[in-house]
Amino acid sequence: MLSYAEEGGQIVITRYSGTESDVHLPGEIDGKPVTKIGAYCFKDCGNIQTITLHSAIDHIGDGAFYSCSSLEHISLDSVVSLGIGAFQGCVKLRTALIGLCINDIEAFTFFGCSALTQITLCGNCRLHPWSFACCSSMEFPLNIKGIGNAIVDTDTFQDSFLSAELKANLDPQKKKLFVRGEDLLIEGKYRKAIKYLMQSADMGFVAAQRALGQIYYHGKGTIQKDYSRAHEWFEMAAEMGDFYAQFCLGHMYHMGEGVEVDFDEARCWYEQAVLQGSREAQNNLSIISQQE
Repeated sequence: MLSYAEEGGQIVITRYSGTESDVHLPGEIDGKPVTKIGAYCFKDCGNIQTITLHSAIDHIGDGAFYSCSSLEHISLDSVVSLGIGAFQGCVKLRTALIGLCINDIEAFTFFGCSALTQITLCGNCRLHPWSFACCSSMEFPLNIKGIGNAIVDTDTFQDSFLSAELKANLDPQKKKLFVRGEDLLIEGKYRKAIKYLMQSADMGFVAAQRALGQIYYHGKGTIQKDYSRAHEWFEMAAEMGDFYAQFCLGHMYHMGEGVEVDFDEARCWYEQAVLQGSREAQNNLSIISQQE
């Protein structure tokens, strides 16, 4: 049910393969503390409605709960670090409690959580661009609550709904096509969504290029995984400076996904992502150094 690996005397959960609707993650396996949920560990686990994290778990990796389409609530009391896109595409997620230890809600953390109506912040968080993009049930800023002395920076939160790119004075047709494509993704109309996103991407809209890379990398509904296409779209977005696409390209070269393993190329893209604040890219650079 749970696959895991040991890192420095601690356990990282790397994959979940169960079918339960209510999942409780332990604080210890084989006598060692469980401290981290790895990248994309619960990806596409559509049966999970509730998940309880042991207080020892303080790190949630990139895309850890990507497209957990039945998840309704998450409480992150003890979590220190949330990865990029941790809850992206959790379309039934309605409420989230963000604990005192989280200082940053990264880009895409709740992207596309269309049922999300309430975020509760227990501490002072910096909210990054796109962290709440396409959360169509949110009403800025009324649905953001601070507990106790928590401070909600409304200017930063406004940025978290839309990236600087979407707010920039670009051709409105690019934005219109992209937003329509994202809406269709949320509705599960994947092939129609692809058509709109491709039109936007072909016009140079970076967000659409990144979105297509994600779709082909992970596979979505009737769209099969295609690392070659994923690489193509990620490369376009990465060359335009998109840090998430830079990280994904680095990962593909690091792991040999659709390309030959190339640590030099992986390092190049990871380093560019690190310059824009990607902690996961920094971690992976350390892993490459150990592997060489």
